[in-house]
Order: sequence, then C-alpha cells, then structure tokens
Amino acid sequence: VEVALPGHLADVFGIIVEEYDSLPAGVSQPLEFVGGELEAGSTVPHGRVWCDVVQPTGAEVIARFTQEYYAGAPAVTCNRFGAGRAIYVATFGDEKLYAALVGWLLTQAQIEAGSRLPPGIEFCQRRRGDQHMLFVLNHSTQMRQVTIAGSFSDLLTGAECDPMTLTVAPHDVRVLVRREK
Repeated sequence: VEVALPGHLADVFGIIVEEYDSLPAGVSQPLEFVGGELEAGSTVPHGRVWCDVVQPTGAEVIARFTQEYYAGAPAVTCNRFGAGRAIYVATFGDEKLYAALVGWLLTQAQIEAGSRLPPGIEFCQRRRGDQHMLFVLNHSTQMRQVTIAGSFSDLLTGAECDPMTLTVAPHDVRVLVRREK
C-alpha cells in the first residue's frame, strides 16, 4: 500500500510530503521564520543534508526555505492536533535553527529555560513525590564549573549547596537533592 509521507502521521502533522531531496555535502538552504513568533537573531538558520517539499493540509507555516528550487516551500510547520501540537521540520537544521526552535518551544510549553552548560556537562532531573534530585554529569576530560540555582544538599558528601558554583571532576557525577527552605 502506497501512502504519502509522513504516512499515518499526516493528520497529526497536518502536511503531506510531496517530494524529498538530499543535498550534496557542504550545501545548505537558508530559512526565514514567518509570522513574527520566532527570531533567528542576526544570523540566518540553514537546512542541510535533505529538504522535504511539504504541502500544508492544516498546519501553520513557521519557517520557509528562501533560495533556489525550495524558495517559499515550508521548512517548519506546526499543527494543532488533539490537546497538543506537532512540529514538522522538513530538513536537518543547523545549530541556529534548533536554538531558535528550542527557545520558542520552551516558551510555548511555559517551561523556563535553564542556563547554558559548559561543554561535556549534562544536567538530569528526577522527581519522586516531593523529592527533587539533580544529577550533574561531567562527560569531559577536564574539570568543569557550573552554576547551581536553588538550595541543594550533595547526596554523596552531605555538603549543603546554596546558589553556588559547583566544580565537577572529569568523568564524575554530583548528585544533589533540593532542600526545602
């Protein structure tokens, strides 16, 4: 059975992929955001690797390709479906595209963005009931410092950590538990 892409998710995404194309190595397609909700700043986001040529069937266009064959074609769409939204990105974007999208998505979901982390640092949060734990992992080969907001106790050392700069050794983890004030 032939089903147009994105297959059974066409209703969810509110689009049909009419065709798709891979881009040669080193070639990219510039995009522009439409509608004013998203800003790329002073730099232009690009799609690379491939471009889908999509036809919205209900989705709102968030960004468009701007050059050559793809000029004017939707590059990012948003479709309201059920109680949520489905975002379709019709390319493999660069860092500028994803930075703008993530900021916009966090705002849409009413999630406060965290601070930028140093290279190799990962934050992972877990909750069980009223207990809030923060794991700070250093995947790098160098000492890293991160700023921690809030009042925590270090589960492994027992030290109390109020808003502070935490030093994490190479390939180490710190496990913090939020303290009630």
